Amino acid sequence: MVCYLLQSLRTQVILESGWGGSRLSTLANNLFGIKGNYNGASISMPTQEYINGRWITINDNFRKYPSRNASVEDHGRFLNDNSRYHNLLWQTDYRKVTRLLQNDGYATAPTYTASLNRIIEQYHLNDWDNERVVQKSLVKMVGKVNGGQPMYLVTKYWYAAVRI
Repeated sequence: MVCYLLQSLRTQVILESGWGGSRLSTLANNLFGIKGNYNGASISMPTQEYINGRWITINDNFRKYPSRNASVEDHGRFLNDNSRYHNLLWQTDYRKVTRLLQNDGYATAPTYTASLNRIIEQYHLNDWDNERVVQKSLVKMVGKVNGGQPMYLVTKYWYAAVRI
């Protein structure tokens, strides 16, 4: 078994939540900066968006979660349920995954890919790509994505790119 997106997931948590210390993560348990609502719950917060070559600040609704675990699980569902992200599933090169995340519209910041890659490289998070970190007993198939490829539930967390 190999987990292909774990380093990207960890890196997004670090970047999006400021190591779990951002207002969004502390007030709404939102670790990934996902907008919208979660089971009807949201929080309105200012956010910076890069639009037409300049930074602007807007107020937007972000998903509010009952726990950080719910945020992690929902992130996996978010990537799975939004077909625009299916191209990054099953990728093995973190540089490609981070580039696809930005190209697919996850963030408007022109430096998003470079910021994710810097964190991955600084903390050697890509080393996890070379380790077998998931025990088969903790994995069960929960559906199919991307033309029929299986999606697995790993313990309580969704990882859309776990191969067995």
